[in-house]
Amino acid sequence: MQDFTVRGETFTLHPAKLLIWRSQNLLVVADLHLGKAQTFLQSGLWLPPQAHKQDLSQLLPIIKYYGIEHVLFLGDFIHTDQGVTKEVINEFVEWKQNFKGRVSIVIGNHDQDLVKKWPEAWNFVELKEEFSHGDFVFRHEPVKEPGLFVWCGHIHPKITLQRASERLYLPAFVMTEDLGYLPAYSSLAGGQSFRIDKSHRYFAITDSRVTEIDF
Repeated sequence: MQDFTVRGETFTLHPAKLLIWRSQNLLVVADLHLGKAQTFLQSGLWLPPQAHKQDLSQLLPIIKYYGIEHVLFLGDFIHTDQGVTKEVINEFVEWKQNFKGRVSIVIGNHDQDLVKKWPEAWNFVELKEEFSHGDFVFRHEPVKEPGLFVWCGHIHPKITLQRASERLYLPAFVMTEDLGYLPAYSSLAGGQSFRIDKSHRYFAITDSRVTEIDF
């Protein structure tokens, strides 16, 4: 874990690629892409079909440990509406039965079609264009808000570490003066390598730790 303080508030950058606002008992999950494997399977391309179930289940011990009361999915909750099968719908309902708190979803670009025909079984979810609290805005895409700090997903940030001819690509949290980019939580997500800017801060993620990298 790595703590990051901005605007007088401390956030935990968790190596599971999650953001925790401990004073608000809030867990932020970017880019879950639920049903991505199902989408690919329908096109004849194999991805592990239980990946999303494992991604969801891994949230529960973290929720319990930190006493999380509100889970905020920061856009691209699903991959495509075609991938939201009956099985996927039921598995998210089952997950919610193990979490008694509040669930909100900020609508991302991948979520647009499903919002028009939202599953009735998911009516416990609060759908939002964005979520604001105090000096902070949580939205899917990295659009600045004057005077506020914006937490966002969408980009799936990664950084490249290079030594001689060897390169290592790691998911990362990336911080600018007024934007915080969250890594994609989905175990099936790709990523975009950030161009290094010395005015930014980069927090690389390995299996069990988050480490600030000084370029």
